[in-house]
Amino acid sequence: LKAKVTFRTTLKAIEKALDKAAEAAGVSRDEIEELGTPAFGFEDGVLREMFGDAVGELHVDGNKVLARWINEKGKALKSPPAAVKRDFKEQLKDFKQFGKDAEGVLLAGRERLDTLFLSGKTWPLSDWCERYL
Repeated sequence: LKAKVTFRTTLKAIEKALDKAAEAAGVSRDEIEELGTPAFGFEDGVLREMFGDAVGELHVDGNKVLARWINEKGKALKSPPAAVKRDFKEQLKDFKQFGKDAEGVLLAGRERLDTLFLSGKTWPLSDWCERYL
C-alpha cells in the first residue's frame, strides 16, 4: 500500500500502522517491512499455474518478473496459447496482474536493501537467508 498510495493523509495512516506493528512485534520499522514482504508463492524464483493443458510460468529475472508459456505438447512459447486466451480470459488477466504485483514488490525490496546497505545495517546471516534467499 505504501508504494501505491499517494494521498498524504492515507500515507500517514499507513506509516502509523507500520510503526504500531513494529512496536507490537518488538522489532524495528525496517524489520517489520522485511518480515511483511510476501513471497507470492515463488519457489526458486519460479511460479507455475495451470491453464487447462498449458502451463504459465512467472520467472524472477533480476528486477523483472517474466512470463513464459508451455503448451499442451510441452513446447515453450513466448505468449499464451490461443486456447488460454479464449478459455481462461479472467484467470489469464489475474495471472498477468499477479506478475506485475510481484515485480512491484521485487523493486520495492531492492530499494529497501539499497537503503539498508547505505545505513550500515547488519543482521545475523540466518535472518538474511530467511528473509531474502
